[in-house]
Amino acid sequence: LIAGLFLGLAVYRSLDTRLKHLIETQAAQLFPNLTVQVRSAQILIGEGVQIRGLRIVDPKDDRNTGVILEADEIFLAGPLDYQQLLSKKVRIDQVLIRRPHLRLVCQEQGVWNITRLFPLPKSQGNGTPLHIENGTIEIVDMRKSPASVLTLRDIQLGIAPPAPATPETTPSWTICGTMTGDFLRRIDLEGSIDPTTLCTRLSGRADSVEFGPELQGALPLEVTRQLESLQHLRAQLGLTFQVYARVGERPEVAFDVAGQILQGRIDDPRLPHPISDIRASFSCRNTGIEVRNLSATMGQTSIWVTFFGLSGWSLSAPFDLDARCEHVEFDPAIVRLLPDVLQQEWPKYFPQGLLDLSIRCTSQPQGLQFRVTADLQNVSFAYYKFPYRLQQTQGRMELTPERLTIQLTARANGQPVEIRGQVLAPLTSPRSQIFVSGRGIALDDRLVDAVLNPKTQNTIRSLQLSGTADFWLSLWQDKPGEDLHRHLEASLNRCSMRYQKFPYPISNITGRLIMRDDAWCFEELRGNHGPAQITAAGTLLSDEKGTELTLRFRAQQVRLDSTLRDAFQMEHVRSVWDDLQPNGLVDIEGVLSCPANEAMKLSFSARPSDRSLTLEPTGFPYRMEGIDGTLIYDNGTILVQDFRAFHGNTEFNANVTCSV
Repeated sequence: LIAGLFLGLAVYRSLDTRLKHLIETQAAQLFPNLTVQVRSAQILIGEGVQIRGLRIVDPKDDRNTGVILEADEIFLAGPLDYQQLLSKKVRIDQVLIRRPHLRLVCQEQGVWNITRLFPLPKSQGNGTPLHIENGTIEIVDMRKSPASVLTLRDIQLGIAPPAPATPETTPSWTICGTMTGDFLRRIDLEGSIDPTTLCTRLSGRADSVEFGPELQGALPLEVTRQLESLQHLRAQLGLTFQVYARVGERPEVAFDVAGQILQGRIDDPRLPHPISDIRASFSCRNTGIEVRNLSATMGQTSIWVTFFGLSGWSLSAPFDLDARCEHVEFDPAIVRLLPDVLQQEWPKYFPQGLLDLSIRCTSQPQGLQFRVTADLQNVSFAYYKFPYRLQQTQGRMELTPERLTIQLTARANGQPVEIRGQVLAPLTSPRSQIFVSGRGIALDDRLVDAVLNPKTQNTIRSLQLSGTADFWLSLWQDKPGEDLHRHLEASLNRCSMRYQKFPYPISNITGRLIMRDDAWCFEELRGNHGPAQITAAGTLLSDEKGTELTLRFRAQQVRLDSTLRDAFQMEHVRSVWDDLQPNGLVDIEGVLSCPANEAMKLSFSARPSDRSLTLEPTGFPYRMEGIDGTLIYDNGTILVQDFRAFHGNTEFNANVTCSV
């Protein structure tokens, strides 16, 4: 009896050993390019066949990287008996694979190891249900340095054999299961596999996907490249998916993914602040990305994207965008994101403040079509060639490929300034037409400082002009790229002036200042000094030598007092004044000029306004009254014509010429 037991055990173990070799031999015939190893195989009468330690290895690689599949246990379940073994007709009702570990490796040459399984052996019969427990899939890309690894684990999968084929259908295996893995909580999936080609169709959902640079870095190289435009995005995703995968010599993967973005954040170093609190619906496929109803914040900026579609996976691909941003801050960090033409224009105005943006943009074969509307809330800016900073700017600017339209209201020292105009072809060959107008603008140091020509600025500053003015300014270009032409007209509102080179204060000045490019003219200037009424007109011209001021003036009822005497900067004039001691009222008409780099020139003629003019020379203290005649002064030469004066009953008549 004991001998029989040992004989039966020996026969039983012999069968197991022969079964192990049989499995390895048949596997070698099915996969001649691979090595299939089995640690042990055991026949369990009435239960099935248990295979342990299965390994499928690519012999061309080392023993670690060459492993394609490992499985701790494969159980072929069925009512197995010795009669079936002797007849070689074994019935298998179910295949159970426990703890399989599949390694999908892309070699440095770009070839996936799974292609070594092809061509697949032809299936026989309708197949047997397959169940996978606690499986693991490693996706390794050796083309990266270091190699990327993405692991799917806790795979619980059921694969059912195809139904009998019909002329209208192709037999396929059906799949249903769950798994978890790196950067996600759970995947539920179902689908089908063509048993001949292993072409797979899957659909399902993934919960709590942690999308970020780490996940992108773990994906195969082709996917990482497609996601390069999202390299700064971190978000939690909930999504559904459909995937079609074809393996073989020409592998293909097609996908269609839709889901929700929760708790998203973009940390792009080009932005002034991170974009946070991102929420959106999205869908993506091989052909591109669509995002709908996105909301986010960037600092104090609120962002809404109604629709964004990218026809590809590169930021240079055609796209469609409909978005709105509120409380956008002018920040130099944003300049790097603007088109080159706008980057060049930014430092010309250097705006500061807040605005709301509405963006509608479409990339078409004939070019980019867009409409950007900016509603300015509280913006300040200054044009670099006339850096007078306007504050509290409000209004709208609208940008299209054809033109930039401008409708703004700003403040200059609290006074409103209207800005209207357009820039034609703003992004290609800009040509500007701008109109600016304001009322009650203060003539202060800020305005003078904005005149960049230092010689013109010094001349204007020397006028010591104060008060307010109403102005109208036109800026335009006849041809793209040329400097702006300027035409300014300003009406003075009872201003005052005290010219440094002739500091005779004049108040209540009205009239017009006109500038055409760098040439100024003064028209219909009127003012007074006490009872004296003064009118003037003139020009301020600039050339390479400097600036030249010419002022023609006329004054009536001018009192010959110490203020007028002190206004003369020439010492010889003051000396003559002190010698003659004039007193009374005169009418004066003359020309004052300040040529570039030369001394001031003054010529005028004066006549008594009435018979109240008197002289009492200090060297000859003989008082003369009722003076009449004409005094002509021309740059140091004095001519007195038809001089007539009285002292009591004595009458004096003379004509005098002298130089001082």
